[in-house]
Amino acid sequence: MIISTDRTPSLNDFAALMSRTDSLLNEEAMSRSSYYLTRNGTQLEEDVFKAMLQTSENTPFQGTIKLVSGTKFPDITASKYYGVEVKSTSKNQWKSIGSSILESTRIEGIERIYLTFGKLAEPVQFRSRPYEDCLSGISVTHYPRYQIDMDLKNGETIFDKIHIPYDSFRKMDNQIAPISEYYKSQLKPGESLWWANSDLDQQAAPPTVRLWIALSPQQKRHYTCMGYAFFP
Repeated sequence: MIISTDRTPSLNDFAALMSRTDSLLNEEAMSRSSYYLTRNGTQLEEDVFKAMLQTSENTPFQGTIKLVSGTKFPDITASKYYGVEVKSTSKNQWKSIGSSILESTRIEGIERIYLTFGKLAEPVQFRSRPYEDCLSGISVTHYPRYQIDMDLKNGETIFDKIHIPYDSFRKMDNQIAPISEYYKSQLKPGESLWWANSDLDQQAAPPTVRLWIALSPQQKRHYTCMGYAFFP
């Protein structure tokens, strides 16, 4: 007889937990949207954590949910194997800028991560998806960060584009190389790659840059206003 000593809940169990957490958060958002409209990123991590404590009752996850937050990745852990990264936007959309592609602060032992996204604009709503399924591309602030799109379709992630699975990509010694190669292949005449050491007041900029003479008058006005225009 073979007896398994692995007591880690299954991925299906975790997916069910996150589905219940979404339902609870969305129910609360309907009854007290004004509360969520005032929440910042750190406060929202606490809200998701409390919701997970409630939805984990009488499940294999009960007593294992931990709020880590701070500089660690992800923000919440469950059963020392699963994790939840919490992101939000105050705009009425399902897109935002996410965490660093380097994951240098990833908590040891956490192998499967979900992203819980709060759309903190009327109507306030929450969604959770596997982390790697909603990462559409890369933006550059003071380091490369993932672009989040909670509406992203299957086959359209940045990992599909570079033909490297997420679990392989995150363990690579040089993650910049395949990303650079992909964006180089997408360059148009007058464009080149750039990687700036400036956070541009926390506004994310695209990973490519065009020569000023290659821009239309409308584009020149737009990029100047956004602070993305650089002169010699």
